[in-house]
Amino acid sequence: MKKFTFLFILIFIAELLAVYYSWRFEWLEYITKPLILLSLIWFLLVSTKGVSCKFKRLIIIALVFSWFGDMFLMIDEKYPVLFIFGLASFLISHLLYIFAFNQTAHPPLDIPLIKKHPWVIFLLIVFGSYMFKMLKPGLGTMVLPVIVYLIAIISMFVFALNRWGKVNRSSFLWIVVGALFFIISDSILAFDKFHLRINNAHLIIMATYMFAQYSIVRGAYLQMLETR
Repeated sequence: MKKFTFLFILIFIAELLAVYYSWRFEWLEYITKPLILLSLIWFLLVSTKGVSCKFKRLIIIALVFSWFGDMFLMIDEKYPVLFIFGLASFLISHLLYIFAFNQTAHPPLDIPLIKKHPWVIFLLIVFGSYMFKMLKPGLGTMVLPVIVYLIAIISMFVFALNRWGKVNRSSFLWIVVGALFFIISDSILAFDKFHLRINNAHLIIMATYMFAQYSIVRGAYLQMLETR
């Protein structure tokens, strides 16, 4: 894990440099961005070679759809129609993460975390409603796709929380943090695209997105270690 983390940090830094100096090194992102998900997929396949389970398959397929989403969004400024394809790819990825998080290594507790603290659901509903209210004026024909996407990504976070007590603590925390940073990344992207331009938005989006995917993969890896 340590060797891969070092490698991923290098990819992380290279991608951010490519984004920040896009006016000079635009070509670099065509190398670094595809490597983000490819490196995570490679790590998970190699490090869990002896593990065969539905959870692993779902995570891998989710990462593949995320990779397609990255590729579509990388050139959506030149070909705007690809934004909807990127959105659809990430929507499928979130649904696959939901199914994956619902797979558990141990029987569920009588009182899972989400039932213990229902106020979390209330806060997420408030957040989703606020996001939609802010974005709605600029959505145009994208109203329905954005509503569906909002529901999907919030649901992914809920299912990440519902792993409490069903997997080891480290795996739980990494995946919850990953799901949270995914929400942060997508929220910034949505605000920048549909509401108000944010300075260095792409840089922040990519930093939070890469950390989100890394965290989910690390959490998945820690869960699969127990099934060896």
